[in-house]
Amino acid sequence: MLIAAAGLALSLFSGGTAQMRATPVDSGATSSCITPSRTGTFRLIAVNRKNNEPNQAVLLLENIEGCLEVTFVTEGSAPAIIDHISVSGDSLRGSMRLGTGTAAVSFTFSEKDVAGSIVEGHHEWTVEGRRTS
Repeated sequence: MLIAAAGLALSLFSGGTAQMRATPVDSGATSSCITPSRTGTFRLIAVNRKNNEPNQAVLLLENIEGCLEVTFVTEGSAPAIIDHISVSGDSLRGSMRLGTGTAAVSFTFSEKDVAGSIVEGHHEWTVEGRRTS
């Protein structure tokens, strides 16, 4: 079961018109435990599609008591737990709670790389990076 944590403050993604505040993930939600087939740390660059300004981030895939937990960490904001995870082959999908709503996240992994997207309303970021551990 995923633990409650602080959401992502979108203000780090400059260029967005909406200011966001970190919002805790709903700890009352029940989620199924997904056994991790992949864990590790990935250093990412997230680029807003509207202004092409890059932002650094880290994606953590952890095995916590036999369950996959995914955390998205960016400069200047609290870590965001990726909740409602589904895994199919090399793809991972889930959601992050933001102050203005829920963002859908999607990542595709290879042995050394990751690529994906984060979409919240009309705001969209492309994400790519490399495995660091």
